[in-house]
Amino acid sequence: QISGAQRSHRNRVLAFTRRTLTRWAAQSATMAFERWRSQSTLMRDTRVKAERVVRAWRYRDVANAFEVWQTHTLAMLAARDSAVLFAVRLMRGSAYKALNGWRDAVRERRRTRKKVDKLLRGWLNRNLSSAFRGWHATVVRFK
Repeated sequence: QISGAQRSHRNRVLAFTRRTLTRWAAQSATMAFERWRSQSTLMRDTRVKAERVVRAWRYRDVANAFEVWQTHTLAMLAARDSAVLFAVRLMRGSAYKALNGWRDAVRERRRTRKKVDKLLRGWLNRNLSSAFRGWHATVVRFK
């Protein structure tokens, strides 16, 4: 038989233990969620910065290729204006080659961009999903 004082003491100890374990579980889940949220924010910021860098590279390379084509075309027009028809006809072939070179550069940049985008998406998703799995495991464990 347990006396009333002992029963009361046991109930207080059980209540204290229950509150302590509940707080500890909630704190662990909160810390895991905060880590996941921090990782998610970091991954998003990294993806945005990487996209900006890739966009700048793409713009610079395409602009350079177009500038080469434009310079060549302007030189061709100047030769035509100077009425040197034979020289103009010779340069048209190289202007066509320069334009094709520009198109090839654009095509190559698009292929490279797609590869980099796919690589970055896979890399970011891998890190983000491992952080989410850790958070989810903690939540399930303390449910």
